Amino acid sequence: MVSQTSFYEGGEENEGPSDLEVDLDALPPNVKQVKEMFPDLPVPAIQAALQQSSVQRVIEAALAGQVDPDAVPKDVSAGSKNPGSSGLSGSTVPLSDAKNLFPPYVYPSRMLPRDLMRLQDLFPDIPTSLLQAELHVTGSLDFSTDTLVTGQVHAEVMAMDPVPVALRGFLIKSDPGGKNFQRRFFILRQLTGSLCYARLPEDMSNPLGVVYLFNSRLSGAKDSAAGVVAKFPSVDANSGFSLVTPHRTYQLFAESESEANAWKNVLQQMQMMMVPDEFQTGDDTVECEVFENQRYGMIKGWGPNFLPGERLTYSNRKGELSSLEFPDVRLPGGFMWEDEWRIDTTYAHTDPDGWCYGGSFATIEADLEHGTSNPTNRTFDVTRRRRWLRTSKRLAAKVAGQENGVHIDYTGKAAGAITETELSSGANQGLAGKDEDAFGFKDSITDAGL
Repeated sequence: MVSQTSFYEGGEENEGPSDLEVDLDALPPNVKQVKEMFPDLPVPAIQAALQQSSVQRVIEAALAGQVDPDAVPKDVSAGSKNPGSSGLSGSTVPLSDAKNLFPPYVYPSRMLPRDLMRLQDLFPDIPTSLLQAELHVTGSLDFSTDTLVTGQVHAEVMAMDPVPVALRGFLIKSDPGGKNFQRRFFILRQLTGSLCYARLPEDMSNPLGVVYLFNSRLSGAKDSAAGVVAKFPSVDANSGFSLVTPHRTYQLFAESESEANAWKNVLQQMQMMMVPDEFQTGDDTVECEVFENQRYGMIKGWGPNFLPGERLTYSNRKGELSSLEFPDVRLPGGFMWEDEWRIDTTYAHTDPDGWCYGGSFATIEADLEHGTSNPTNRTFDVTRRRRWLRTSKRLAAKVAGQENGVHIDYTGKAAGAITETELSSGANQGLAGKDEDAFGFKDSITDAGL
C-alpha cells in the first residue's frame, strides 16, 4: 500500500504552504500572468490548463469559470519532442531566446505547407524554421498563433534540432538530356532527404520522379537561361541553378530569384546534414555508423513494415535520413576505410544479432540517451534496430589551418560563410565533396522519372 502523509496531528490540521504564498517571480511567464489575474486559482490547475491551451484561451476559460481548480499537470519533461498539445509541459520562453537557435531565414510563404504559410503571413519577421518547430510541438495552428502573439514559444522548441523547411512549389526542370524543360511541382521530403516532383500538386500521390539528395551538390546554372525564358516568360533569368547527383544533373529555374535562393538555401542545409559530425572533430580515426530498422508485422513478421512517414530500413542515428537499401557511405577526402561493415553488439545491451527492441523507434532512442536498452523481444515490442559500424582513418596528418568537413553556422554571421553570390556562381561545389569524395546514401531508384 502506498503511504500517504497526513496533515492532521493531535486533531488539528497542519497546513502546508498556501498557494497564495507562491513566489510569482519564480513561475514561468505564462503561469505568472494567469496567476496574477486569478490569484485564487491554484498553480497546478493553471499549469494543467496551459498544457492544453494558450494563455489567451486559459484566461478566457478562467473568466468563464471553466478551469478545473483540482486539475494537476501531466508529468512531461520540457525536452519532449512528441508533437501535439498533450505532450507539452505548459512552459514558454521568450521568442528572442529561441531565435538564436534557429536559422534566420524567412522564406516566401507561398512555398510553405498550409499551416506554416499562415503562420509566416501572420509573423513575417520570425524565421520560418522557428515557426515550423513551434507548429510541430503544438500540433495546432491556433495554439501556435495564440502563443506567438505573446512573444513566446513553447519550451519544447528549445530542445529541438533545426530541420530544413519543407519547401514546395513549381520549378522549371531539365530533361535527362538537358535540352528540353518542363514545369513541375516539387516538394522537399525532410525525412528521406529527397525532392519529389509531379505535374501538379494533386498528382503528388503518384509522383513522376524522386531526386535523392544523398551525395548531391549545388552548382551554378548552365547557359540555358535564354531558352528557358523564351519558353516560360514568367521565369526570372537569374533564378537558375543546378542540382548535381551521381547519376544526373538537374537544371532548375524558379519563378523569381527570391524563390531560387530559398530552394538553394534549404538544399544546402540538407547537404550539410549529410556530412557526419565525426569528420568535423579533427580526429584521425573515425567510426561510421548506420542503423538498421525493422517493424513487426502480424503477417510478415520483422521487416520493412513501416508506418507512413516513418524512417526506412537504413538510417542515421536519429532517423532523419533513411533509405530502403544499405547506404553507400563515401568518405571525405583524406580518409580511407580500415575494415568492412560489421554489426556492433557492444554499444548497448543487445541480443546476439545486435538488435535492441522497443514499442517505437522513439522509445529505443530515448532508452539509449539514458544509457539503457532492451535486448529482449517483449510482447508489445513492435520495433527494433541494430547498429552497423565501420572504421575509417585519415591518410595524413591534418595541415594547420585547414579544415576537413563542414561547419554549420545558423547565425549567418560567421566569417567565410557561403554567400548567395558564391552559391549561384558554383563556388560551393566542394561543399559535400566531389562525387568520389562525398557522403551519401545509394538507392536503386535514385533520380527515377523524367
